[in-house]
Amino acid sequence: MHSTHQLQPPFFLAAPPFVEDQRFKMAVILLVDLDESGALGFILNNKSTLSLDQVVDHDHLEIPGGIPVWNAGPEDPTLGIVLHNQQQHHYEQEIVPGVCLSASQETLTTLINNSLHTTMKGHSFTPHPTSQVLHPFRLLIGYTGWTSGQLEDELQRGLWVKVPLDLEILFNLDHRRMWQTVIERSDFKVQAHLLSHHGQWLH
Repeated sequence: MHSTHQLQPPFFLAAPPFVEDQRFKMAVILLVDLDESGALGFILNNKSTLSLDQVVDHDHLEIPGGIPVWNAGPEDPTLGIVLHNQQQHHYEQEIVPGVCLSASQETLTTLINNSLHTTMKGHSFTPHPTSQVLHPFRLLIGYTGWTSGQLEDELQRGLWVKVPLDLEILFNLDHRRMWQTVIERSDFKVQAHLLSHHGQWLH
């Protein structure tokens, strides 16, 4: 059985194709915390129907239209966490070099201001040619949580596929390709027709 000591975040969790729960169907989760009290992660590939300019108070801030917001899990939908690739302030949590989390409005404001140097095509967020990063930051709404020992048990039962963290997947891969890419990098065997079938919220 997987023990807490054998599981050192951060890493990806991918839902196997047989998962029926629509909240996690074809989900890719960034697992950021795991200890004796439980585990915490964020779904990365569940794009909200809302955009950043619709959910952030921006009376004094210009926000480009079309920057997506992400539904990161069923727990606490009032919580907003910014995942980004460059530490801005000392109070942010750098979980590994190049991967930071922040609940600060100041962080989000700085990242949005940086994004003003990007260009837009339709409704897709297109990075500035010098950045070469598709999603340098994500506003994650909610989170996914496990109680003590729950994730270890679910991994033992094959309810999740564990894959090492890859920054290219995390920041520079279209969300519609993320599940398939993560599954293919694991040792999980799945039929090709299942890999090509996208869940209802992969849009």
